[in-house]
Amino acid sequence: MKARIIPNTERKTLEEKRRWLKLTCAAIHLCYGFGAQRIEKFIDEFTEISSQRSDDPIFWSHIDKLLIDQLKIQFDRENYEEVDR
Repeated sequence: MKARIIPNTERKTLEEKRRWLKLTCAAIHLCYGFGAQRIEKFIDEFTEISSQRSDDPIFWSHIDKLLIDQLKIQFDRENYEEVDR
């Protein structure tokens, strides 16, 4: 995984995020049969979405609306006053 995926992150935090992304990639391979090309496409989309955080002051609100409100996935909502501060 390249460092470009999560810019402006401390090395230790970057390593931890890289490991979580690796687990996610392993899960989509094992559960859904994603191969290298689809996983690379997933990583590219993950990178693109992640890069939008710096330009969108309510980024996590948009993510929560998508995942919790639209897709009905049972995540806890982010504390919008604290996240990414």
